Amino acid sequence: MSDGEATPRLKGLTLLLQPHALWARVADADLSVRDLMLRYVLPFSALGPIAAAIGADRLGIEVHGAFFHPPLIKGVLAALGMWAANILIVLALAQAIKGFAGVFDADQRYRQALKLAVFASLPGWIVGVVLIAAGLWPVVAV
Repeated sequence: MSDGEATPRLKGLTLLLQPHALWARVADADLSVRDLMLRYVLPFSALGPIAAAIGADRLGIEVHGAFFHPPLIKGVLAALGMWAANILIVLALAQAIKGFAGVFDADQRYRQALKLAVFASLPGWIVGVVLIAAGLWPVVAV
């Protein structure tokens, strides 16, 4: 696919650095719900949880000024829970967007609502990589 085609591609940090240029391409993109889930939601929503699990295992977690290293299985289970939560949140956001679309005289198709929810969530998922250092979690929470 060439740069002129409507299907959005994340090249480097385009979404973060040039959001206006990318939003026009996103609006016109012909992405199915399956494409959105497999190409964007599942991999990108896993970045923060994976980084958090690695950070907890390698750097430890601070609790009241003391650091400890949780068992690996607990880190993996916590990451799976965070990942599931990320997926459920974007699906719920898509439903809310679809529900409010009529109020704003916007496209009421679920696919369009999911597309908006997914691409609005991408920057947060990408920044979630800073969770590799457990002490940086307040940066992501802001």
